[in-house]
Amino acid sequence: MSNRFGYRTGKRMAAAVLAVCMAVSLTGCAGRRKINDGTFRPVDEAELAFPLKEKTVLTGMISYPPNTESEPNNRTIFRRLQEQTNVEIDWTAIQSDQWGTKFR
Repeated sequence: MSNRFGYRTGKRMAAAVLAVCMAVSLTGCAGRRKINDGTFRPVDEAELAFPLKEKTVLTGMISYPPNTESEPNNRTIFRRLQEQTNVEIDWTAIQSDQWGTKFR
């Protein structure tokens, strides 16, 4: 059975889902947000809406196939997700054929 979207598209979709999951994880911690003084307070539901009011930067790791764009944030799907959520991912991108030697 053939996939009409192809292998690369599937990987891109998986990466996009991962990015969204990481963005949504910002809203975790049982509805609490850590304040700079180390205390927690309940989060108002309005603060959970996307796009976020303030730009948020997360870090992530991703692999990419050789001979393709090495900067994930230059890809259309990630640019769109960033625009829609106001969440930027600071990627560490490792070429897939080097993943085994660089990620241990």
